[in-house]
Order: sequence, then structure tokens, then C-alpha cells
Amino acid sequence: AELPSKIPDGFSNRRNKKYILTILNGHHNILKTTKSQNALTEKSKRFLAYREKPPKTESGLMT
Repeated sequence: AELPSKIPDGFSNRRNKKYILTILNGHHNILKTTKSQNALTEKSKRFLAYREKPPKTESGLMT
């Protein structure tokens, strides 16, 4: 995969491209996993809270 042309000329050689791509991909993956983990904990928290006591409809918690 070629990098977009916005990368400065100093990064034109192959090794640097690979290095930058690795960094970018790594960052993206970290973001993705963190997001999904947060979503999971959020869900499990809500599930546990719901199991302990079902929310009342008046308490704006129900969505």
C-alpha cells in the first residue's frame, strides 16, 4: 500500500514508509480495541445494574 503523497519527501524511502505505516496502524488498532473494550465494560455494567434492580421508567436512565 502506497502512502498518500502528503508524506514529506524525507520519508520517501521504503523503510521509513513501512515504519510510519506500522505506527499509524498500531495507533489505529489501539484506538479500536480501547473503544470496543470500553463499550463492553459499559454494556456489562449496565447489564449488572439491570440485573440487580430493573430501572424504573421514571428515572431517565432507560433509553
